[in-house]
This record gives sequence, C-alpha cells and structure tokens, in this order.
Amino acid sequence: MKALETLGVLLLIICAMALPAAGVDVYPESAINYTAVEGGYLHLYANNASWGPSWAYFSFGGSAIVSNGHRYYDYTATIGGTTNKIRMRHECWQPVSNQVAMWFELTPQQDALVVMIACAVNGYKPVFAGGTAYGISPEGQTNTAALPLSVIGTLGASVSRVILRATNGMEEIIDIDPPRRITMDSQARIELASGALTAGVPLATTLTFTFPGAATFFANEQESWIESDTNNWFAYPVGPGGVPVDLSFLNKDEGGNFIPAGAHGFVAATNGNFVFEDGTPARFWGLNCTAGAALSGTNRAAQLATRLARLGVNVVRLHHLDSWASPIIDYNHPDGTTQHLYEPSMTNLDAMIHQMKLRGIYTVLDPWVQRCFKPADGVADYGHYGERNNFYLHPWVYMDARMQELIGLTWSQIWNHVNVYTGVAYKDEPAIIITEVINEGLMQRGANSVSRNPWITTFTNGYEVWARLNGWKTNVGMTIISQNYGEANLRYYNYVHHNFYDAMVARFRAIGLRIPINANNWSAWPWEVLAQSGYSFMDSHHYYGGDQIGPGSGLGGLWLSHPPGMPESPFGKFAVHALPGAALTSSECGNNPPKTYRSAYSLGLAAVASFQDWDGFTGYAYSQAGSPGSTLSAYEWETDPASIASIAAGALVYRRGDVRPAGQTVGFTHSNAELWDLPWQNGGEKNLRNTRGFNTMIEQHKVLVSLSNAFPSGVTTFTNFTVAQAFAYSNTTTEVTSDTGELWRDWGRGVGLINTPRTQAAYGNLGIASQAFSTADCTFNISTPYAVVSLSSLVDAPISNSYHWLLVAVARAENYGQAANHAMTRITRTGAAPVMSEPVVGTLSARLGAGSVVMYPIRVNGTRGPAVPLAVTGGVATIDLKAEHQTIFYEITVIPEPGMIAMGLGLCLLGHARR
Repeated sequence: MKALETLGVLLLIICAMALPAAGVDVYPESAINYTAVEGGYLHLYANNASWGPSWAYFSFGGSAIVSNGHRYYDYTATIGGTTNKIRMRHECWQPVSNQVAMWFELTPQQDALVVMIACAVNGYKPVFAGGTAYGISPEGQTNTAALPLSVIGTLGASVSRVILRATNGMEEIIDIDPPRRITMDSQARIELASGALTAGVPLATTLTFTFPGAATFFANEQESWIESDTNNWFAYPVGPGGVPVDLSFLNKDEGGNFIPAGAHGFVAATNGNFVFEDGTPARFWGLNCTAGAALSGTNRAAQLATRLARLGVNVVRLHHLDSWASPIIDYNHPDGTTQHLYEPSMTNLDAMIHQMKLRGIYTVLDPWVQRCFKPADGVADYGHYGERNNFYLHPWVYMDARMQELIGLTWSQIWNHVNVYTGVAYKDEPAIIITEVINEGLMQRGANSVSRNPWITTFTNGYEVWARLNGWKTNVGMTIISQNYGEANLRYYNYVHHNFYDAMVARFRAIGLRIPINANNWSAWPWEVLAQSGYSFMDSHHYYGGDQIGPGSGLGGLWLSHPPGMPESPFGKFAVHALPGAALTSSECGNNPPKTYRSAYSLGLAAVASFQDWDGFTGYAYSQAGSPGSTLSAYEWETDPASIASIAAGALVYRRGDVRPAGQTVGFTHSNAELWDLPWQNGGEKNLRNTRGFNTMIEQHKVLVSLSNAFPSGVTTFTNFTVAQAFAYSNTTTEVTSDTGELWRDWGRGVGLINTPRTQAAYGNLGIASQAFSTADCTFNISTPYAVVSLSSLVDAPISNSYHWLLVAVARAENYGQAANHAMTRITRTGAAPVMSEPVVGTLSARLGAGSVVMYPIRVNGTRGPAVPLAVTGGVATIDLKAEHQTIFYEITVIPEPGMIAMGLGLCLLGHARR
C-alpha cells in the first residue's frame, strides 16, 4: 500500500456494508466496475463513466490480474473524440472485514481535455426509493436530492461527504478526499478528473464508502458466480423431444379434424377487436418463427406446425424473411439489383404458410426487416448501410422516396406471389391475417440519427415548409435534428411518421390487401403512441425484465413481484396502446430465456390479456433455426421447458377465454402538453405506462387510453384518471384483485392466483411464502421456492365436473452447468445440453368429483409415464407432486376413460362434461 501511495494513485475505498442481517457482497463486473449485492438482491453500482470533449464517450478496456486476493489493472485508453492517451492503473482488495479498497492512477500522456472521468454511483431503486442523497461540503454546506437520483444537476461543486439514506434509515456514506464535484444524471458522478489535464501529472482521490455490517469481496469474478444446485433436477429436452402435450384440439372440430386457417374468412379489425368475415370472434395466441425456421422447407415447416399446434397455438409470425438465412430477396441477381424475389426461398415460405394453415394456425406476414440495396438500385449513399443489418434503413426510409418505392415493389411481388401448395396469392389468402408497415421503426427515437445527406437537407427543409404552414417557429436549422424534444419538433416528427405510414398503407391497398395493417410496434413516449394511431390496429413490442430483445438486463424479474409504481411494468407497455376502438396486439413479447422466473410470465400475460380482451400475442421466438436446438437461447423457446409449459397453460386460459373480460372500464386521459412531453425523470415514473394507478388498474378493470383530455362519444368508463392522478395513486395494500374476482396478486410476496371454472392456478414464490393458497376447487401447498402450478379442464366443463385435466407444474430451467454473475444480471457460463428442469414438489388438493382418478406424468416424448392413482375423499383428489415424477406436465383422467385417447398420443375429445 505504501508503495502504491508513492506512485500518486487515485485511492477509492468502499466500506460496503448494509443491513447487518445480510451484509454486502462486492464483486467485479469488469476490470474496473463493481457491484454490491445485499441479501441476494442488487444494492449498489460503482462504475467508470468517461467522456472526452463534446461528450465523446470512451471506456477503459483490458482485464485485471488477480493475485493473493488483490486485483491489478493497467490500461491505456484513447480519450473519446481525440487521439490523446490516458493511462489507468488500478488495484483492489479487502483490507479489513468492512472495507473494499480500490486504487486508481490516472495519468494523461499528453495535455488533454475531458468532460469527465468519473466514478458513477447508482443505488438500486427498490433499496433507496423515497430516500435522500446529501452532498456535504468541507464547510458543512449541504445539498440534497431525492433518491434514486433522477434530476440533471449537481449535488455540489466541492463535496467531501455523500450520504445515501434509505427510508428505513439505512445509510451509505461516501467520504471524498480531496473534495470533488458531483454531477447527477440518474446516478451520482464523482468527477475524478475533468476539464484540462496536464501531461504526466497523475490525479489522486480517495473515496471511502462506510456502513455498519460486514462485506465480502470477491477479487476473482468467477468466485462470485452463482450456479444453481441441480442435483435433483431432471433433463427435459423439449428441443430434440418435441412438445410433450397435445392441445391441438383447440384447432379442431368436434370430430377431431383440424379446421384450416382461413375457414372463417378474412379477419377484420372492428369496434376494438378482431372478428372473422363470418362474424366469428378472433383471438390469436402464438409465437414467432423467423429466418431459418421460416425458410427451411417442407419438412421443417411440417415439424414446426405440428409442434405449435400441440402447444395450442393458432398464429405464427413469420419474421426476418429478408435477413440472414436464405432470404426471400435475390441479393445475387444477374442484373445487380435487389428487385427480384429468390424463388427457392419463396417456395419454402409457401410450405411454411401451407403447413400452418393445414393445422389451423394463422400467419402474420412481416415481409421486410433487414432490406439492403446495391448500386444498381439507385438508392442514395447505398454503400453506407452495410449488408442486411437490422434497422439500418431507419430512419432514412421515412423520408426517402426511392427506398419506399423499392420496398413497395418488393411488397407487390410478395403479396401477388401465388403459393405453389395452395394456388392462392398471398393477398387473397385469409390464413394470412395482419401485417405492418415497419418493424420497430427507429424514427420514433427522434431525428438524432438523421446524420447524412441528402436526408439532412430533406428533413430540415421539410420542417421549414411544415412550420410555415402550421404556424411554428422557422429558421431553426439543425436543432430540428439535434433536439428531439419540444412540442414543435415532436409535432413535426409525428407529421413525418404519418406521411410515411399513410403512403405505405396506400401502397398495400393498391396491391389489393384486405387484411388489417398497423403502422409500427415500438414506442416509449406519448407522442410515439399518437404517431402510430389511426390505422387498423395497435401493436406493441415488450420484453419484460429489461425492456430489450433477448435476456434483457437481468435474470430475475418475477413479474408477480413487480410493484405497480415501478417503471417497466409487466403489461403497461401493452396497455398504453389500448386506444378506444382499436384492436391491440403484441407481435413480439416475452420474458425470454435464460431469465429465472420466465415460466410465470406467459401464463400471467394470457390471464391479463384475456381479462383486458386484447386480441393477439406472438412470443419471440419459438425458433430461428432450420432444426431444433438442444440448449437455451433467448430466441429459441423450442428448447425451453419453462417457456413451453407457460405457453401451453396460457393457450387454454387465453384462447378459450377461461378468464372473463373485465366488468368495468377505467379511462386514462392526456392533456395536450403531456402528449409532447418526454417524462424521462426517475426512470420515466411519470410516463403513464409506468404510473402506479395505471398498472394497478390493468389488473383490476379494463383500461382504455385517450390521447386527448376526453373520450370519444360512445365510450363508457366508470371513472377516468389524468396522468397526474395515475402517478399520485396510492395502493393501500400490496394486493390487487380483478373486478371479476378471477385474478389476484400480492406483489409483496410475489404470488398470484387464477381462479376460473376451467383453469385454476397458483404461481410465483409459493414455497417462499410458506403457506397454502386456495381457489374455488384447489388448494396449492407447494414447497418448491418458486413454482407455477396450473390445473385446467380439457373439456368444455368446469374442473369439478370434468373428466380430463392438464396439470402444469414447472419451476426453473437451465442449461446443464449454467452460471450467472452474483447479481443475477447476466450469464457468465452458458452451460451445455441437456436443459435441466427443477422439479415442483408439494401437494395439490383438487375437487375433481367422485370416482376413480389416475394421473400420468408426461414424458418429454409425449408418452405417458407410469399411472399414479389418486386418493379421492369427498370428491377431493390429493395430488402429490414429487421430484421422482421428472416432468412438467401431468395428464389426469377418470377411470375408465370416456371416448378419448391419451393426450400424449393425440387427444380427441368426444364429450363436454362428466356424464
């Protein structure tokens, strides 16, 4: 230590202690970033944040060396926006039981300028929400800010002590020597270096974080990894094995024959819902099949269609058809253009649509995502875009007439293409139900990425014309691009959106499309919802647990534990698109593998969507590959028993309408000012989708959103909230119950119930709660800490009057040998096949009626395991769930079995209720 001090080192000491009961574990996330975990939950981050001149971000790469419990680091980085170099030396260890010490040395190699090099401290919101940050100067002057930090500003120009005080009185104290400036922008940035730096002069700072209790420091990140104890788990490889259950009866007639998709005619969006041409209500539950999965030919198409039908799915979204796997566009055509379809891939697409149609599965066709061009196409600056990169035409396509023309040409070729298996052109195929103008259109993030000509000129000139016509400020120059805020700018962006959507919808209609068309499916702010409104229906993508594609920002995220007032709620992003008279879908959604508690999400989504009477959901994704995989992947649910179980249970709840629609409707209105505001502060807590009142009402009543301060005539609501009222709403308990009485959740304990005549379920932290949960016909007494247990009648009769039931009992699922970081926010070791499932252990008492009842564990290949006779007393069967059953699905039937064959061999129902 003395030797390091003589080198002029920046010293950072974290005395990382929290509540005495648990203490804090501190571990490295990378060479110089650290995370503190308290009681198994995220507690505090201390990360590097560095910007060169003009906020040019840069980072320090490389890796640390570990020796004798110490971390050593030495790396020279290039300052952002310059060619200047700065060296960082770092050492980290635990000197005593309540400290973790870090030393840094920052030495510029040339005179240099930086905005800042900072230690950014960020307290985890559930720990510090409602607390206060204090910045204290050496003279004792104190500044305060609400926690978690959300405002942009300073906590002090010269701060020697920071106190982060939670509402329960717990404090974390950061002593700073010498005092430093602290800025705030969703974190406290302790500026270790800022402004002009002199070549060869090191900067030294000491930070000491002090709290009661002990800390454990992991010098080696791998030592901190979390790996589940899977000794009593079992292999359940649904990728190679297929879908064990058979719910294909949902797509069949009473004779056991598939009803082909399209048998009811074209779908239309009418009065806020989908309906078929013959008047049959339409509701869709399904998954995405993309790229290689969609374009691999008849055998794979037949396999996928069979598997999806067995899952109870009645819709598939075909996506990334122009992307990386045998794209439907001929990118190697002799004329050098991209203006021709690749017929072999189109034939494979024909097979996919045909095989799905045969099994009663409708298609959402999404013809373009990663379109690219070649010089002969005549698109300006075509070489800038790369080759089939996702979103690379955004935002240029919103304003480029040639791009729009070529995309329209491709659409015309696709929709006029005649399926070689059905003999029907796509535009005339009622098995294809909906499409979209653009997938995740990135113009809605504002115009910041309009960074090249000729589009800069097109965009800025377009604003000037629009502003003159509409009475807004003119001669604004580049601020229409650089400032993605302000009413005038956002109104212009909205105008650009609608011009593009109107033109492209007109192209669809000119081709002859009759199906509903939506504009876009990606939004964050109210104006973006407005920008995609006014078309056939609304669509919203949402990946719960880190609102991003793939695993997201964490492996936890049990939706049943999510408080209504915490941003990025489970269903708020869908519901904010629930506009009067508009059908609502989500073409991409999920709580993707490898998230820990994903098996609860699809079932919960199905229940809430049925309650809200929303119209269609396709999880992303069942598969992207030409053959089944054998390990977990964010986009390969085909291999995931947890996702498969939840999708199957959800199919029964949603498609049959087991959960009744809400009895009353609550409205939410926006003022004009709120439409053009970007409420980003504190994680967007005042954005309607994140407010406590809005998210509580989603589980209590039907919600409708008006993009004005009133609702259209004919819309009846029993009460309305403004955005401010939704934010101010206060929950008196941690429980919410639907107005039908069929849904209940306690986010304080992370448990929920579904209580309908045909499906009854308990899910969440059942074992942790250490109590039994009861519904009308069932009592769930589960010892597995986290589990999903759902019992459904498989005939048109209540559970208590049925003769055939499906029991889903699923918990966690992981690749063999999988490991995660200590905070459970990322996978550190992927693991290998087979996928392992955690057994659900406990007792379910179910009122199944008098008589003999037997239960069969369903093997992964769909066959029945050994029969387990159930004890029935007074019409109540006792079901013992045991690890030795090694399954996530159970089939239960009366003896003798009336008019049907075993589920695992292909279910065929001939009755409706117990005779």
